[in-house]
Order: sequence, then C-alpha cells, then structure tokens
Amino acid sequence: MAGPLLLIYAAPLHLAISLILSMRHRPVFATRFSVFAALLAATVIYVSLNSGSTGELSSYVAAVEMGNACFLAALLLLLRDPVRDCRHEAQKEEAAQMPYWRRLWWALSLTYSHRGVGWNYQVAHLPLRPTHTRRNFIASRIARLALHGLLMDVVHSYMSLDPILSASRDTVAELRLQRPWLFVFDSGVWVLYFYTGYNIVYDALSLAAVASGCSEPNAWPVSFGRWTDAYTVRRFWGRVWHQMLRHSVSGLGKACARALRCAPGSWASSHVQLFAAFALSGAAHALGDCVLGIPGASIRFFVAQALAITLEDAVVAGGTRLGVVDTPAVRMCGFVWTAAWVSYSNAWLGLAGPQLEAGHAHGQVATVSFVRPVLRYAAAVTGVDILKLVEAFVKGP
Repeated sequence: MAGPLLLIYAAPLHLAISLILSMRHRPVFATRFSVFAALLAATVIYVSLNSGSTGELSSYVAAVEMGNACFLAALLLLLRDPVRDCRHEAQKEEAAQMPYWRRLWWALSLTYSHRGVGWNYQVAHLPLRPTHTRRNFIASRIARLALHGLLMDVVHSYMSLDPILSASRDTVAELRLQRPWLFVFDSGVWVLYFYTGYNIVYDALSLAAVASGCSEPNAWPVSFGRWTDAYTVRRFWGRVWHQMLRHSVSGLGKACARALRCAPGSWASSHVQLFAAFALSGAAHALGDCVLGIPGASIRFFVAQALAITLEDAVVAGGTRLGVVDTPAVRMCGFVWTAAWVSYSNAWLGLAGPQLEAGHAHGQVATVSFVRPVLRYAAAVTGVDILKLVEAFVKGP
C-alpha cells in the first residue's frame, strides 16, 4: 500500500525530517532522536485515535505511510548523515554548500525518493527509467491512465456481482467457509484493486509533475516491474511488486545485520536483512491493520514471505547442485509455485484475506461505469449476458 498517497498522508512527518536535514549544521544526536520520538509518538496517537473506529481504507493507507515515515526518520536522522552520504545525479554541489531553500528542496526530494531514482542509493532491480521526450512521456502516461482506468472499471464490475466482495462483515465469514476457493480468488481480485488504484495515482502524479515541468521523464519509472519476472517468490517481491518501502526497510535491515556482527555478504547477513525487511514491512502494514480492526494480520503475512523465500533459496540451491538449469519449463514451474504461494498466503495468512473477512470491500464499488452499460448493451444485441454469466458462476447454485 505504501506509495504515491504519501504526498498527502505523511507530509507533516516528511517535512519535519526535511527541516532537520536542511539545517546547515547537523543537530546533535539527542535533538535528532527527540524528533524521531515525536514522529513515532504522533503515529501511535493517530493509530490509537483511529483504531477500529472508521474502518476507512484511506485511514489504513495513512497509518501505513506514517509507519514508513518513522522508519525513514530512523534511517536518515539516527543511522546516516544524508548531507554527507546521499547525492543525486543532477546535483552540482554538496548539499551543505547549497542556499537554504535549495537545501530544503534537496531534503524534501530525498525523503520522498523511496526508490532512490537518480540517487546514489537507488534500489536494485528498478524498472527501466523512461527515455521518452516530454511529449511522448505525457502521451504514454495518458495511455496508462486510460488502460488502468478501464481495468479498474472491470474490477468494480466484478466486485458488484461477487457475494464476498459485495458483502458486509457478518456475511463474509460464512461465505469464506462455504466457498474457500472463491475466497482465495477474491483475495487476488482485492490485490488487483489496490494494484490498479496504485498505478492510477502514481501515473497521475508523474503526468502532472512532467507536464508542469517540475520533473523530468526519467525520474518516473513505472511503479511495478514486469510480471514475466515473477517466477520465484524472491523475484516477485524484489523485482515485480512496488518497492516504495525498500529504501527504509533495507537500510534498517543492513543496520540489524551490522549490529549482530554478521559478515558482509554472508548467508547470515543476507537472511538477517531479509527477515528484518519483511518484519518491518509487516509492522508498517500492521498499523493499518489496527485502524481496520484486524491487528496482527500483516505481521504474519510478511514474515511468512521471508520463510518462503528461505525455503525457496534452499530448493534452488539444491536444484543447481543436481544440475537443474534455467529453462522455460523450470520457469513455468516457478510461476505456478509463486502464484500458488502468494494466493494462499494472501488469503489465509494475512493482508487481503483479513480485510475481506472484516467486510472492507463492501461499498467500494464505483457507481459510475463504462464497462457495465457496454456489456448490457452487448447482451441486448447478442443475447449473451456476460454479467449474468459471471454472477451465476460466483454465486453458484
């Protein structure tokens, strides 16, 4: 969930971090720790005040983003000296030598660059950076907005027919037990709902930033990687899914490995970082769970991903020793495994499943639609009513 809406929900926290980073002389540790503690307290207060009260998905996003901002504050205020350590490719002078307002803009850009695009901490496996002209970039983003808008309409149309996605909390629990296969499928649809909405918001922001001249096209690689890379769970999380939390959780994961005196590049260091990163991601999402009244669901889900990757690494290493090579057939097996694991864990171990069981998909369907009237018209002309066929399939006899 973390990502573009951070501009709205966690702006005060990011501004506070940026104000500290933009000071000409770095404050002493006690001051920086006090700011971090204040941000953490503000996040806890927000979650406490909203916990289980509204159940609004916007409150969920706000809590997750504020949690990520706290991680970022720990990394940038306590563990690093960003003015010394961080540099953008377009930067012509040291941050410490910049005039104040330019240094403040530099700090804001730093705190909002979660994937580090163009920075010296740019995350690995970032989707290719655009090489379009400004005009072509604008055209491509408009096309992406239209595509994802249509996909969202299809998702909403399906949600309006599905008994689980359109049901209230009391009804979902019963349907979950009656039709577990549909619950797993609908958990995937719920993720698709977020994936599509995320892309719409991100593409709209990138379009506005580039069209207004505030940013260059190459600063806006797409938010998700290629689905053809998702033939292992590790690659799914490391290359395909969005990486908006990766800078903060990976940085803190490396700090954990150093604190435990793990040798750099060792198996122990790699896996301490793996489990720390997923546990922290789970903790950020768990703040959102508290707002929705389903505490703890995300922690279980994200730690399970680290366990699955550890098992997967062992299987891949064993296969390599036995002479198994990378072929289309092997990759197909990998796709099946990844899809099966992510679908199962998403529905039954946390994240989407508990949200559906709590009835949070209820009422999310948009009333305005392009797809539904077109399908109704097609049914009147051809006699084939796709909407009724889908409804009959998902509701069963």
